[in-house]
Amino acid sequence: MASHSTRVDSRLGARSREAEPTTGPRRMTLSERMDAGESPLDHARGDPEPVEGSKGKTPAPVTAPCFVYILKCSDGSFYVGSTSDVAERERIHNEGHGAAHTAAHGPVRLVYSEAHESWPAARKREAQLKRWTRAKKDALVARDRSTLHDLARRRRG
Repeated sequence: MASHSTRVDSRLGARSREAEPTTGPRRMTLSERMDAGESPLDHARGDPEPVEGSKGKTPAPVTAPCFVYILKCSDGSFYVGSTSDVAERERIHNEGHGAAHTAAHGPVRLVYSEAHESWPAARKREAQLKRWTRAKKDALVARDRSTLHDLARRRRG
């Protein structure tokens, strides 16, 4: 692993990191990419390939499914997460390679999941469910809409 030293640039009053020379490939800096005539977004890690016929600028839409799920742990606690493959994610949690909570309170069992159109929508719903009370999660898992509605009303008042 390369060691780094920190220095203060007196002109900017900011700190910068200087890496000692390392072996192997390295990523180009933004300024090097711009000097090479590339856009800052070119070759960004994880960006999808451009769509054919879109002037090479529009990334392909993400087609992976997005799910929010609730697992019930062996101690009765719930774990809320999001994934593209619910069954595979449950398996990973049961092998102890998921979240620390499920590893400590396993085995787990999938009790609820819902599909979403996009990752931002799934993550937003995941964050919402994580803030819910135990009673609201129980009602959601039981698909008890009237209890869920009553619990939601109670919070507003």
